[in-house]
Amino acid sequence: MLCESTYSIQASKEEYAPADAVTTTPDVIATIDLPISLKRSIDDKIKNLQIGDDLASVLDIPMIYFDFDKSNIRPDAEVELQKVLQFMKAFPTVKVDIRSHTDSRAPDLYNMKLSDRRAKSTRAYLIMKGIKADRLTAQGYGEFQLVNECSNGVDCT
Repeated sequence: MLCESTYSIQASKEEYAPADAVTTTPDVIATIDLPISLKRSIDDKIKNLQIGDDLASVLDIPMIYFDFDKSNIRPDAEVELQKVLQFMKAFPTVKVDIRSHTDSRAPDLYNMKLSDRRAKSTRAYLIMKGIKADRLTAQGYGEFQLVNECSNGVDCT
């Protein structure tokens, strides 16, 4: 290896998805420790998929957020929903239950309606992209199944 050169390194292992890393060598002789994390391949994850499993965790989809008081699909959410779209196209018998939640900044009833609009917006997006409507259910839960500790009366950002 040459000093002060940039290298792209790919690690692979059977039943794991390949992973890439980039490193630049120092200008002196040294050992470079470059940990590369391998994740189980999607094929390995889906072979044990059961009804009711959380597809977001299987597909490594982070929490999808909406703009304050909005229900439209943001560009960053669209990127994540593409994973769901591709999965559903690859497995045409899979049905998905879309669930949406809110924080507690507005009244309970308003949050229930907002989360329901968000779930239905997500469903409409997937239908618009070619997924049959009967494969998708959508339900808003408002602030009744919080994913954080920000319930009524708690001062949250």
